Amino acid sequence: MTHSSIVPLESRNYTRDVTALTAGVISARRAVPSSIPRPEYVDKPAPRPHTGSHVQDAETIEKMRKAGQLAAQALREAPL
Repeated sequence: MTHSSIVPLESRNYTRDVTALTAGVISARRAVPSSIPRPEYVDKPAPRPHTGSHVQDAETIEKMRKAGQLAAQALREAPL
């Protein structure tokens, strides 16, 4: 699978070493209007631990498996 708009990593002109997955640079904090509610984890080292249940039904689990298979296939076929 190839696309003319995809440029291989090794031929790009980067100013630093990169791989297929490279950590980005965190930008400066931006002001958020007070009318926007802040999530509970803002200004904390981590969010509260999850205490609820998130059990999926069989149909959803099968869809999640298929999505994972498609993602794995895309990664295998992606040009590096």
